Amino acid sequence: MVKLISGIALVALLAACANSQVREYSDWVQKAKNRAEHGELKWSEYYQGCFSRLAETPNGVEGKSTDLEYYNTMIGYALDYESGRMTISAFEEKRRLALIAKAKNREARVSARPGAGEAVKLHTTY
Repeated sequence: MVKLISGIALVALLAACANSQVREYSDWVQKAKNRAEHGELKWSEYYQGCFSRLAETPNGVEGKSTDLEYYNTMIGYALDYESGRMTISAFEEKRRLALIAKAKNREARVSARPGAGEAVKLHTTY
């Protein structure tokens, strides 16, 4: 009985830690996005920060792999924009199209696994 209670307590503790990590990640994303939009942070630094912070969250985070793919793509676009190989309008269009593709990818992954267990969800805007 003690082992059962200890096991339940451990699971609850791990879930609380996962939620805390996701909350910290989401808070950072919102603050950093605002800074990038106001020119206080390079877009490449924003996307690299998002990627590295998300990579540190638990594997059970729903949409994690889709978001990591998105950030990886956006790092390249941001570096092209910052180096002058892409205009701001082209960069914004790439961002828009990448967000659409990410949303479709996430939707496809979720619908492909009906009845999947609950996972911690990301609540951010990109």
